[in-house]
Amino acid sequence: MTRRRPDISICIPVYNGARYIAATVESVLSQDFSNFDLIILDNASVDQTRAIIMSYNDDRITLLSRESTSPPWINWSSVVSAATAPWTKLLCADDVLLPGALSHTFELIKVYPNAGAIAGSRNIIDPDGRTVIRSRPAAKKVVELDYKAFTQLIIKNGTNPIGESCCISWRTELTPAVGNFSNYWEYFMDLDYWIRLSALTTIVVSPIEIASFRVSPQSWTSTIGISSAREAKLFFATHEAFKCSRKYIIVVASLKSLFRSIARQAFLSYLFSRSRN
Repeated sequence: MTRRRPDISICIPVYNGARYIAATVESVLSQDFSNFDLIILDNASVDQTRAIIMSYNDDRITLLSRESTSPPWINWSSVVSAATAPWTKLLCADDVLLPGALSHTFELIKVYPNAGAIAGSRNIIDPDGRTVIRSRPAAKKVVELDYKAFTQLIIKNGTNPIGESCCISWRTELTPAVGNFSNYWEYFMDLDYWIRLSALTTIVVSPIEIASFRVSPQSWTSTIGISSAREAKLFFATHEAFKCSRKYIIVVASLKSLFRSIARQAFLSYLFSRSRN
């Protein structure tokens, strides 16, 4: 019997993800919304990542592999370009979807049929899966944001109001127009992509938690370190989305983002030093 076309492609880029990839895959396979395909792109891992993925006997899983390791922006761009379903979701290899995440997404798709992107909230978990920061939604109720409203919300908060890739899904047909993830931004690579996405469609943002974003000493987010604080200032000062904003507004947004970056890094340093003791 031929399986019907999936409604959403869950795309996971992974590199040496053996410690967490099973939890990530199982969080997808256990969703009550089952009509998806799961595309995993292995970035030439040298640990047991491939063996763990291949141990799953599920025809919804497709494993792609690189012969040599590429920068994250290339791996992210490549895996979302492999999506075949009408909707795409990018999920990092150490994050997890919460129960009902996909069902909630498609409930909102029905309510907002003209929106091209749907986002939910997320909490932050430590290496052992314990929640260390509860979600702080950008809005207390579901809102639909156009480009202007989205960029204004970024300036107001001085941060990414949507969150990381685990929070958002978008129409696959928009991927070619948005283009690749940036090879210029590191800490703000995802937010830059969401901004370019919002220039093409409205984004529906829900306060409901749909994912957990994992931080660990080995995670890319942690290893970026203090450079994320330096990039915050550059992002607001030079990004195309903010060129028409008044200079003092940009300065305030940059300072907010700078302090958030420093505070985040200080918290991660404390968290990981405590876990070693």
